[in-house]
Amino acid sequence: MHKQTGRVNALPVIINTPVNRFMIPAFGRPDKSIRLFVLKFLLYFMLFYGFSYAVIALAAPGGYYIPFIKEHFNYVSGLRRMLVHAAYYIVNGLGYTCHVSGYILQVSNGISVHVGVSCAGIGLISFWWAFVLAFPWTLKMKLTYITIGSVVIMLLNVIRIAGLAIIYTRYGRQTIDHHLLFNIVAYAAIFLMIVKSIDYAGELRQIGSDSTRPPTNSN
Repeated sequence: MHKQTGRVNALPVIINTPVNRFMIPAFGRPDKSIRLFVLKFLLYFMLFYGFSYAVIALAAPGGYYIPFIKEHFNYVSGLRRMLVHAAYYIVNGLGYTCHVSGYILQVSNGISVHVGVSCAGIGLISFWWAFVLAFPWTLKMKLTYITIGSVVIMLLNVIRIAGLAIIYTRYGRQTIDHHLLFNIVAYAAIFLMIVKSIDYAGELRQIGSDSTRPPTNSN
């Protein structure tokens, strides 16, 4: 007889998680699947996040400034403008007189909210894109999840910007760490999207495996 030790073998628990039930058929062994997923996730995240800040640096006058990048590839600037204009429509629709000046949402009473680079949600979007591309989903599912997740993150950001403008207008400037609060809410939303998307993908895989299973002989 083998002497039983107090050590608990965690491998069955790891294998039985929803993530690994979906990842192992695509990647192989559980240890290989986890390592490969983490490696791909980190590479994609560094690529998206690093590329975005490289564009920001090259589009800013001074240093390594390249006018061509600023004129044709500065998508971060476009994202900031889109966020501030979307927030404008919410604030204006709620009855507040306001206007947009560059990256600033200006309310009529002098309150303004500036949408800086750190407010654009680049890290959150990079995180979501990296996770989706690293996970072994089909191309159609990846494109779908990238689109849905990006819209959710940007919508939360627009609500944050509009909410700050309204709060500042009604109650004056408050000592709110809105960056931390937004990150908590956004990462919670990302976590829920990850759980739901993995569960949904697992259901599709199960349906596919059931449909290809040969019928049993009832005789």
